[in-house]
Amino acid sequence: MNLHPTACWNDVVNAAILGFDRSGARACMPAGGSPWSLSSAAAGDGSMESLLSEIATLAIYESAGRLPSAAATPEEIPLCIADDRLCSRPATNHLFEILHGGRQKLLPHWVAAAAAGGWHAPPEALPRLLEIAIDVRDDAELQALLAVTGDRGRWLAERRPHWKKLWQTPDANAASWEVDSRDDRLALLRRLRLSDRAAAQQLVEAAWGSESAADRTTLLEQFAHGLARDDEPWLESCLDDRSKQVRTTAAELLSRLPDSALSQRMTSRVHASVTLKPGGGLLKKKPPKIEVTLPDAADAELKRDGVEPRAQRTLGEKASLLMQIVALAPLPVWRQHDQREADWIAAALHSEWGIALLEGWLAASRIQRDGEWASALLTHVCLAPAVKDAPVDEQWRRQAILPLMEVLPAEQAAAVAARAAGDPHSDHANVVAMLQACDFDWDDALSAAVIDFLQRATRATSAIYDPALRQLITDAAPTRLAIRLADQLADRLGVPLENWSPNFAAAVQDLISTVHFRREMFAALALPIPSKPAP
Repeated sequence: MNLHPTACWNDVVNAAILGFDRSGARACMPAGGSPWSLSSAAAGDGSMESLLSEIATLAIYESAGRLPSAAATPEEIPLCIADDRLCSRPATNHLFEILHGGRQKLLPHWVAAAAAGGWHAPPEALPRLLEIAIDVRDDAELQALLAVTGDRGRWLAERRPHWKKLWQTPDANAASWEVDSRDDRLALLRRLRLSDRAAAQQLVEAAWGSESAADRTTLLEQFAHGLARDDEPWLESCLDDRSKQVRTTAAELLSRLPDSALSQRMTSRVHASVTLKPGGGLLKKKPPKIEVTLPDAADAELKRDGVEPRAQRTLGEKASLLMQIVALAPLPVWRQHDQREADWIAAALHSEWGIALLEGWLAASRIQRDGEWASALLTHVCLAPAVKDAPVDEQWRRQAILPLMEVLPAEQAAAVAARAAGDPHSDHANVVAMLQACDFDWDDALSAAVIDFLQRATRATSAIYDPALRQLITDAAPTRLAIRLADQLADRLGVPLENWSPNFAAAVQDLISTVHFRREMFAALALPIPSKPAP
């Protein structure tokens, strides 16, 4: 009898499928059991128990005796030259608490600090970091994240196609434009706009005719990255696109180029439509007056330039026409003839055309990123005392704060927000809106003003019912407050007040602990990088 372990394999398989009595497996069972069988009282008696013993033994034998294929042989992991740049144990602990302990919002801060210091993340964190990198759309944040994965991260990414593409250069990726996902194409286009503008232009022009209106608009929006005068011919041609949204996007981009033909056309329209008359009266105390002269309807040229007036809730058709002209006109045009932003704003607040002008200046400040106009609108409209019979209400003033603050340079925005937060008479909701807009690390002056504001605001009996205040405490302040003021924050807000609910008190304590965690995190990453040992 053949006693090789696999001699009865087919019989026991048939028995498992057909049943013990019908399969004939009893005949193949050696009396007393096989020499290689598991020890069992029932072994070799031809019973079901004996068959099960044979199956169990064969399964173990098959698994233990199988040779791995060549493809399954583990690849040797190379020694990395970056091992001497791994972050310290405290920094590693901070990273794992961020990744797995509920502090995920601090990951960009850890990554930025580690990349700036030349540190690499520990190997066991690399798979998680690479998965996170797949969904990162900000190029600077992505490059920092890839930097902290080091050579081990790149080696690991080579073995996963969806990780490998993180390191692919625009030139290597351009050939796959047609098959890449929408997000990958946009990321490639943004990179090319900063590194190879001609290649970016060729990709867009080649795909333009087959794209939907929505996708053409999205592609065109990427031209904001690295926008320059040589983009004008293409953008000007997009004014003839059949999609209104494409035409509007092209017009907005052209309005950022002060010497473009569209900017010159809009300048001429402003000069023909709007005039500021000096103030009158015996002592000339009356405010300046704005006179507006508009065509009865938008002609074909205006429509080509993205101006298509239509009546809205707060604007009639002519006011809508004026607003769109103002929104696309270069803002320096309003500074001619020694006329300042404040003069125009003061006149607009007393004009029947005020809402159209203010809406237009607000849009132009956002589109053209003009800090001077944004500051003037904040100072004289949003944060100033309300003017009687003003064309804009409190809701408009508050909603305008965010887009205007986002235009200001960080230093200027911090100064404006610090003044408002430190003033006990400032409107509470306006201060919160301004602080939410300060999406950068707050300096000591702004942080001190915010701590003062939080101490005042949390004393109010209505504090626990204020969603904006809670959002400030849970979202903005934990990641932006200066870590040098961590102890001051704990001293001022560390003791819960009687009007705080348990949930609100927990939110404040989490704010304090997060700022202290950031202080420890940055301290651990600030350690000097050890030098490489001499060979």
